[in-house]
Amino acid sequence: MKINIKEVEKGQIIRFGDHSHTVINEQIDCSGLLGEVVEINNHGNPDNLEIHIKLKSNQHEEILSDWDNCLVFLFPDDDFFDDVEVTIINAKDLLTRSIELLEAYRFGSIQTEKLDNQTDELLKHYKGENND
Repeated sequence: MKINIKEVEKGQIIRFGDHSHTVINEQIDCSGLLGEVVEINNHGNPDNLEIHIKLKSNQHEEILSDWDNCLVFLFPDDDFFDDVEVTIINAKDLLTRSIELLEAYRFGSIQTEKLDNQTDELLKHYKGENND
C-alpha cells in the first residue's frame, strides 16, 4: 500500500519509490531502499512534523553517519518532500511466507522449480512489483 511520507507510523517498514534526498548540500538516491520509521515528533506544535527513517541498507551510511543512517524529513521546512510516497512493507507476512516456503522445501513437499517460482513471486512482492 502506498502512502504519503507524512502518514507513516513509528515501527513501519517502508520502501521508497523514486526518491532523491537532500543531505546538507548533497543529493543521494534512495529509490527502492527499505527503511524503518524510528521517530515521529511534532515537538508540541501540530504544524510541525519530524520523521526519521533508518535505512536498512548501508549504501549511504557514510554521508548519513551523523544521523545514525537515517533520512530526516522536517515539515513544513522540507516542503519539497511533500509529495514523497512510500510503500508499506508488511514484514510479518513476508517472513511468514518465506518460512512456509523454506519448510515446504525442507520437507520435500515442494520441488526446486516450484520453490524458485514462488521465491521469485515473494521477491516481487517484497520489492513492490506486484502493484498492490
